[in-house]
Amino acid sequence: MESICSVGRSTKKRKRNKGFIGEKGIGFKSVFLVSQLPHIVSNGYMVKFSELPNTDCGIGFIVPEWICDEYFIAKVQRVYGLNILPTTTIVLPLKTDKVNAVKKELSSLHPELLLFLSKLRRLYVHEGNSGPKEAADSVTAISIISETNHVVSRDITADSRVVHLSVKKKAMLLNRNAGITYGNKLFR
Repeated sequence: MESICSVGRSTKKRKRNKGFIGEKGIGFKSVFLVSQLPHIVSNGYMVKFSELPNTDCGIGFIVPEWICDEYFIAKVQRVYGLNILPTTTIVLPLKTDKVNAVKKELSSLHPELLLFLSKLRRLYVHEGNSGPKEAADSVTAISIISETNHVVSRDITADSRVVHLSVKKKAMLLNRNAGITYGNKLFR
């Protein structure tokens, strides 16, 4: 949380050899391009961040605000299909003017790209629409499993990964809760 709330205090400095990217402490702030109010549920923390500087702070920092909303917690649990919260979930309520752009970008990604995101374990894509609508086939869940087997050849060690895709065809969506969700977990 400290890294996200400050600049230049990344916990990933000098850890590229361990599979981490980013070290300037500004990467998370890029979510404000598509979301005004990102939420993070991680290891007991349940916070949201406003795109606007906190007026109480007076110095323009991104300040976490505790989430005490049982409806939000229930919604995250429903998406996961569990009664417990996962280790880390990032929820990005999309800005209205960014929904179509994000949808287009995500639909153009190839699942193989996820093979190179070694820290990502699971990605859910959830789309809800107001009123009935025909929906095309869509990827609803992607799991990435690291194999314990390593392949060594000519001084090169490689991890093997398996990608599982779950695709469902939706005939009609009658969801009255308007919103579109993308990313690790996204809502609007």
